[in-house]
Amino acid sequence: LNGLVLPGHKVLDVGCGYGRFARTVSARGGFWWGVDFSPAMFERWRRHVRVGTFVCANARELGSVKHVAPFDLILCVGSNGSMGLDVDAFTNLYASLLRLPGQVVVVGALSTSVRSFFEQKHIIRAERRGAECQEQT
Repeated sequence: LNGLVLPGHKVLDVGCGYGRFARTVSARGGFWWGVDFSPAMFERWRRHVRVGTFVCANARELGSVKHVAPFDLILCVGSNGSMGLDVDAFTNLYASLLRLPGQVVVVGALSTSVRSFFEQKHIIRAERRGAECQEQT
């Protein structure tokens, strides 16, 4: 997250799991909102992390965080990012939540059609880094 989160930034973590980025965002002066459908992940966040705001909801229905939008950064780490939505629905959903110029970071499988759309619009820079991944905190 180095260079992505600045003081005062609002970060939406879609498919956040137990909230592993919550403390990092907070330590950089940002405000973290995590969305995950799993009550077990919410309990793990509540017991061990307790930083930011966790919303236990289906990520395809992000209306539960629209009242705090726009976000400066949307993270989708370890999830497919597009949540099975078609390209138009996916881009419209994220565009409705993102402050411009904001960033959407997807780490994981991103459907070819969504990746192609973003690359054509110069919204993302696609990178292939091989099998090794290192989490930056």
